[in-house]
Amino acid sequence: MFDTIEDAEIELPVAPIAEDTQTQLEQYPPLKRENYENFKIDLLKWLLRNGKSPSKGNGYAKQTVVNTHYMIDHAYRWKWERDSITTDFTPEDADALKRVLTRQTTKPEIYIAKYQKALKRLFKYFNEVKGRDYDWNPEYLDDSTNNSLSHNYFKKYELGRLYEAAIEISSFKSYNNKQMTPEERDRLKTHLSHRLGKKKSKIGPQDFKDANSWKIPSLVSVCCDAGLRPIEVKRSKVGWINFHDNELVMPEKESSKGNSMWEVALSSESVNALQRWLDERGSIEKYDGSDSIWLTKYANPYTTGPLNDLLNKLIEVGNIEERNRHLTWYAIRRGVATLWANEEGIHNAMEQLRHKDIETTELYVNEGVIERFTCPLYSDLREE
Repeated sequence: MFDTIEDAEIELPVAPIAEDTQTQLEQYPPLKRENYENFKIDLLKWLLRNGKSPSKGNGYAKQTVVNTHYMIDHAYRWKWERDSITTDFTPEDADALKRVLTRQTTKPEIYIAKYQKALKRLFKYFNEVKGRDYDWNPEYLDDSTNNSLSHNYFKKYELGRLYEAAIEISSFKSYNNKQMTPEERDRLKTHLSHRLGKKKSKIGPQDFKDANSWKIPSLVSVCCDAGLRPIEVKRSKVGWINFHDNELVMPEKESSKGNSMWEVALSSESVNALQRWLDERGSIEKYDGSDSIWLTKYANPYTTGPLNDLLNKLIEVGNIEERNRHLTWYAIRRGVATLWANEEGIHNAMEQLRHKDIETTELYVNEGVIERFTCPLYSDLREE
């Protein structure tokens, strides 16, 4: 009831439906037009009220909402032309629109960045208000500069540094961890006994302190091989791992695009790290009953935020200079794309990155950059 009163007091800074959209809606039944108008009113009020920070109840500035409104209306008009009228808009739609916009302009970084921001606000609304689970985190675009998208990527030697940093920061559970049950401590002692070739009765606090965990190294190594999107890290299951053929097998229903099964090659380093991690993982209580390969310290699947926080730490420990780049988790994916395209060809890069068409892969690749550094992660994936 109180939400209704609050909403009634919100004055929209713009008509809920743009003029061009009104014209296009005239070909549809009145109820369709009314449904879209109600949807837009609710969206615009939410953006004004608490769209910027839902937990704090902070909304966007009026001009930001106006700009978002026009871009979202344009996105829907584009969708209706290729599909039936609807108020839904999916990450797959956003990817398709991004490809179209890229082909239509000679300055895609500036142009697409504005649409990207608007669509991310739309998906936030769907998740917060409609209970969806849309995770759309495309490569970062800066609408204030004309820098190439391909600038924001990790070079080959930097991917190696990320892995080395992952080993350096990966600590085993503390023997005296207050939240560890006696049963879990006993399981971990058994694990370390096998790992160190030492009697279980001799395993003590110093062994726990000296041991490294394989969770972060396995996560980083696999992502440096497969260029996993944040949503794919979140969805990753133990059952995806095919040790026999050194690959990840993503089922159709679990793939980020949800339209085909993908088989992604893994290096021997990733296979070794995964084998060691799964052995360690079986001794940790928070994984009991979970099929996720990796969980955060709070027992949640990894999402964009925790992954970027982890990446910031890896960049610092790995002494990687940002050099005016915007290095998010997607910079790993772009680096993998460039590496595969340069060393295995653009079509192999397309398969490894799980793209449906070559144009998408070309957007990811920093063309013409031939790396001459060695990296421990890829030696067995290249032809001699």
